[in-house]
Amino acid sequence: MLSDFLHPADRAQSWDDCDADVREYVTSTPAAVGIPLVGAYLHGSLAMGCFYRAKSDLDLLLVVEEPLNDRQREHASLALATRSDRRPITGDLELSILTRRQARAHEHPRPYEVHYSAAWTERILLGQMDYDDRHQADPDLAAHITVTRSRGVTLIGEPPQDVFAPVPESDYKAAVLEDLAWALKDDRLLESPYYGVLNACRVIAMLESPPGTVLSIAMLESPPGNRAEQGGGSPVGPGGTARTPSADRGTGARVLSQRSTGLT
Repeated sequence: MLSDFLHPADRAQSWDDCDADVREYVTSTPAAVGIPLVGAYLHGSLAMGCFYRAKSDLDLLLVVEEPLNDRQREHASLALATRSDRRPITGDLELSILTRRQARAHEHPRPYEVHYSAAWTERILLGQMDYDDRHQADPDLAAHITVTRSRGVTLIGEPPQDVFAPVPESDYKAAVLEDLAWALKDDRLLESPYYGVLNACRVIAMLESPPGTVLSIAMLESPPGNRAEQGGGSPVGPGGTARTPSADRGTGARVLSQRSTGLT
């Protein structure tokens, strides 16, 4: 019910004070994937106090002990796709599952087990996925992990600094720049102009900021008076604006004959 919402649509939310339905959807997601987890972490806009329910997505990293088999990958993907139409916000989940080893050993791009976002919901439900691929890797995980280590929220498991290996600044910047290049290619800026323009602003601000500063897209759109509440110049991470489904680059179970890379 609208009366249960604590925030008007134009007010940013944080994990500590977010609307009850948003919190419930996030906290119920790790169990919904139906596989044993050793860690679950919220990152992105809701973790950093710049979440807008009308246009933000929800960003999660999940960690498992051992590599998943094909059936586990399919089960997790189907579970996430099936509950998508019950989400309480316009944006959907952006979620990756890594093994403990993948989390602890930095590679760029970093291997992963499953990636889910709204771009892949229909194909998952139609059975158009290849779950036996063992070579997927996602350059965007360099950005996601940087954010999770600095501003992530632990839902299950150890602190993120003890789970995820540090990401060199060069790899973090490479991931952000690659994301921008992808967003500006072909007609993608026309499909998601809000995300594309704010992404460009984030890159400019990142290049002009001291090393170690990680800026949020949503932070850039906020009135100056609200930025102190969202972290000001302290390290924060990408997030805050959900792309249209066509503006997502990857999945943890590859669509047949399609490149898989992943994106927040």
